[in-house]
Amino acid sequence: MRISAKRLALISTITALAVALRLAKHAAVGVVQFVNIPLALSMASGLLFGAATGFAVGFLTFALSDMLLGLGPWTPVDAVVAAALGGLCGLVSGRNLHRTEMLVLAYLLTFAYDVVTSTVLYMLFGLSLWHAFIAGIVGLFLPVMGGHLLAVGPVTELLTSLLATAVVEGVRRRLPVVMREGSCGLG
Repeated sequence: MRISAKRLALISTITALAVALRLAKHAAVGVVQFVNIPLALSMASGLLFGAATGFAVGFLTFALSDMLLGLGPWTPVDAVVAAALGGLCGLVSGRNLHRTEMLVLAYLLTFAYDVVTSTVLYMLFGLSLWHAFIAGIVGLFLPVMGGHLLAVGPVTELLTSLLATAVVEGVRRRLPVVMREGSCGLG
């Protein structure tokens, strides 16, 4: 697959922004999870610029930022799931979704991301699929497996989906001609 220089520059710029924002969040508040910046920007990239861009941003952001924050068994899981969801958002990028539709889509995809990544990681720690799935769901609301925060899942899902929606709305508002044409000049 050939990629244009414009698309490569776009993917690189969004990825760099997502990595920098994730590092800034970690510097400011540590590892406390309350917003998933890489996932928000991968979903926004997919919605704005198509499946390939959303996929690439999702994968690269987690892979590169984890290289700086610490690689672990979560790195490929987070990167692949974020890439898949960024790519999935690209499948609806041609539809001019209303803000509410984007918010609901982003919320549901963030919820799916949290459950899938938690389930896979709990399985890596030795739980059966069923027990890992239950721990992944319960862990969104109550501390499990060494967690300590209440309702971290709904807070993270809401803030992540609000961020993704705000980014899409902001880009559409500031680049109306480009977004109306749909091509973004990326070839």
